[in-house]
Amino acid sequence: MSDDTLSPVLPHNLAELVSMGATMMRVENETMQTVAIQRPRDEEKVLKLALKELEIVPEEARTAFYVIVYSDGTKIEGPSIKAAMALARRWGNCSVGGRVLSEDQEGITVEGVFLDAETNFRILRPYRVSRYLKRKDGKVEVLRVDRLITAIQAGVSKAIRNAILAGLPAYLVQQYYKRARQIAVHGPGSKPEKPQAPDAAKIDEITQAFARLGVERAALEAKLSVPVAEWTWEEVADLRGLFHAI
Repeated sequence: MSDDTLSPVLPHNLAELVSMGATMMRVENETMQTVAIQRPRDEEKVLKLALKELEIVPEEARTAFYVIVYSDGTKIEGPSIKAAMALARRWGNCSVGGRVLSEDQEGITVEGVFLDAETNFRILRPYRVSRYLKRKDGKVEVLRVDRLITAIQAGVSKAIRNAILAGLPAYLVQQYYKRARQIAVHGPGSKPEKPQAPDAAKIDEITQAFARLGVERAALEAKLSVPVAEWTWEEVADLRGLFHAI
């Protein structure tokens, strides 16, 4: 028996390989659309199950959002990649993915993709990953290969998150995000309509978590521009988001 008999059948050139990949993707998309037609989603059920998941596993609520506060007071917040993936899974009849688009001397451009098989709605979200790191002392250094790979992986996750959140209905994202923040502070079963002020134990829990990282209460007060005595559940939720964004 010759070696040729034992060898798998492989494409003879790159163009053929790309063509095979495109064919497989087309078949996958057509299969998804067929299933979507036969089993359309129930949006009310999707929302109900997504919120129920937060109640069942409240630990997930703490990682479902992030908060970043810059030195000038600007605050950026929103659902995390974990929240986006949880919502996409519940939404169903959709596919998500990430890919590298291009690279140059300055960095790499990646892209997140979200496709809704029911509506045939497709959205892309690019994200730029720099090859350089600006240190706290102002110096700029080139990322080592291993750190660059980690940065690319993080960039792809952010691009996928952005694509999912842009492709899903705003009401679904906002209600999930709001409830995750409330559960992160008050726990499951808390009243979503009128969340109470955080008790001393909740405040101590989050401040001690930062203290283990060497961040004292005074620094947290300065970051939020609110003294501890005036913290509401919103400030405690922001601190949880800050902690998980580190």
